[in-house]
Amino acid sequence: MRSGSVSHPGAHAAAPGRGVPAGAAARAGSRVADIDAMKGAGIALVVVGHAFVGLLAARLAPADGWMAWTHYAIYLFHMPLFFLLSGLFAARRLADGPPQFLRWLLVGLVWPYVLWSVLQLGVIHLAGDAVNVPHAMSVERIVALLWLPASQYWFLHALAMFHALAWVTGRLGWQAAWLPAALLMQAALAWPAFRASIFGSYLPYLVWFALGAALTGAHSATWLQALRSRLQALPQGRWAALALPAAAALLFVMQAEALRALDVHYKSAATLGAQAAGIVMVVLACALAAPAVQAALAWLGRRSMAIFLMHVMVVAGCRIVVMKIAPATPAEVVLLLSTTLGLLLPCWAAMAAQRAGLSQWLGFERAQVAGGGAEARR
Repeated sequence: MRSGSVSHPGAHAAAPGRGVPAGAAARAGSRVADIDAMKGAGIALVVVGHAFVGLLAARLAPADGWMAWTHYAIYLFHMPLFFLLSGLFAARRLADGPPQFLRWLLVGLVWPYVLWSVLQLGVIHLAGDAVNVPHAMSVERIVALLWLPASQYWFLHALAMFHALAWVTGRLGWQAAWLPAALLMQAALAWPAFRASIFGSYLPYLVWFALGAALTGAHSATWLQALRSRLQALPQGRWAALALPAAAALLFVMQAEALRALDVHYKSAATLGAQAAGIVMVVLACALAAPAVQAALAWLGRRSMAIFLMHVMVVAGCRIVVMKIAPATPAEVVLLLSTTLGLLLPCWAAMAAQRAGLSQWLGFERAQVAGGGAEARR
């Protein structure tokens, strides 16, 4: 899940003119596209992952079939990927004073978290028994959002905490300690009570957020662009380059199969290798994707926040409607329809909101920042 977001996660290129050479602007745009393509791949995995969850929870797919295995495999690395992408731009916030950072945090993360959590809780309440897990809407539940996130919005809850922690420690000059400290903090998971808490459930992702912060967005964009150029320039051609993501995918699948057979929880420290292999697999696949595929992924990546905020309601609604109209519809068809609509309907909503000037009010875009364009999403 980033969350983005998450959040879930590039910087907009400067326009030519105003002292910025056209060539530099073009290179900056390419770098943004590379990172946006990874965000697009990540949000697509989030949507299909939740589509699997709905089908399995509704018992429309067997608990030991290929959907269950694929769901487990996706959950091993899709949120680590989003936290890594979200962390890439944490360091840029260190230049903000307290008022600027607080405004960025409230408008960019807290507001969409509260708004869409309440909306989704309301929809679930109205849907009643039509949803897999009915919930009653109440003032107490809304207040509890402070410490008990609703559904997928835990990503924004965690991301707000991580950014606040990074800003405070970074302003104290401890930026170099982010990644080592995040690794050391994993020892706290040895205490079952902490591990079972909401904060303990976030801690495994702090490592990936800290790694992204250590890499930084600018360096990562340059590195991704260089990686793509070098892979495509291999003497043996494209087939030799494809061997790299294929090897990463094979390593990931082997680990995922072993971990699932041992019933290892996807957030366990034992899955770190699989998490890394899955992220490398996505990075290499995006770097080697055909230009049309890269452009499509980047298009989704630029709208990843809207997709993240809306997709669960779209996916669940599609599944419910299809099964009401045609109960015999194969689970594979429901999966395809719900995933496609879960990606496209939020994109159309985001474009309509932008034309109507409602993007910031709906949490789809961050507010304007001093001296530049709109803040980039996770």
